[in-house]
Amino acid sequence: VKDLNVSSSTAQTMTLTFRAENHGTNVNYRILTSPYTEERTTHLNFSDVLFIDLEPGTEYNFTVITVLQADKFY
Repeated sequence: VKDLNVSSSTAQTMTLTFRAENHGTNVNYRILTSPYTEERTTHLNFSDVLFIDLEPGTEYNFTVITVLQADKFY
């Protein structure tokens, strides 16, 4: 994952943007959030992910994990 940024935000929303590494089309990207109890999975090569209903004044941690298929080697 490259260029992980917050591209826009309001008091209760945030858009997380990132560019994917070149691993082909059989790749998913798992986004873990804390304390926001949601996990998202996307397979786009360039991704904008919108998070809503965020609590104003709360610090959030976002982790983006590349998930490769077990039978593929890169």
